[in-house]
Amino acid sequence: DLEMRRTIVFFNHEARRWETMGNTVLNKSVEVCEGARAYAHSQADLRRRMSLHCRTLWKDVVLDSELKGSHL
Repeated sequence: DLEMRRTIVFFNHEARRWETMGNTVLNKSVEVCEGARAYAHSQADLRRRMSLHCRTLWKDVVLDSELKGSHL
């Protein structure tokens, strides 16, 4: 269950990282910046959906461990 929770945390972290990267494209043309932002947004969305998918699949296991008092 610890690895499951770490996986969810990782996907959430990666989503935030992609969001940040999408906002840091500098010194490029407007078109390149827009494309980079769109790509970063789609990657962040993918990571959020992966996190949600894992939470859905593992909800009973992760909830059981949280009820027992284990922490990350």
